[in-house]
Amino acid sequence: MTFPADGDLIDMLYDQHQQIKNALMNIEAAAGGAGKETAFTELRSLVHSHESAEREIVHPATRDFAGEGDVASALGAEELEIDEALAQLAGLGTVDGDFDARFAELRAAVLAHIEHEEREEFPALRAALTPEKLVQLGAKLLAAGQATRR
Repeated sequence: MTFPADGDLIDMLYDQHQQIKNALMNIEAAAGGAGKETAFTELRSLVHSHESAEREIVHPATRDFAGEGDVASALGAEELEIDEALAQLAGLGTVDGDFDARFAELRAAVLAHIEHEEREEFPALRAALTPEKLVQLGAKLLAAGQATRR
């Protein structure tokens, strides 16, 4: 994932969400074959990097600083479901006849999860943390994202 190195945590997360939405659209737009497989591989990489960083940095901050443990737990459960759906789709392959229908279910789950984070988690963090702390956590998010790509 790419984002500005000096952004705050929430701005960076919004940027990542947009990248994931774009990747979802790229899969839908791909006619099939290698292009669709490449787009799906990119989506898996983006989601993996994003969710790994959230588990390490964002959800603990939501619990510890914003006092929203239930929100963090619910989001973590959604992410596990998304991970499982991605793994199942990867097992099918993009040329499988069931891929498109199952991808549509995944797409809906990912978009609902993004909405859940943006509606509940992000405002709680923005209200609980100073701008300086958000930038500090943004730097950690950036570092975590680089570590997951290694």
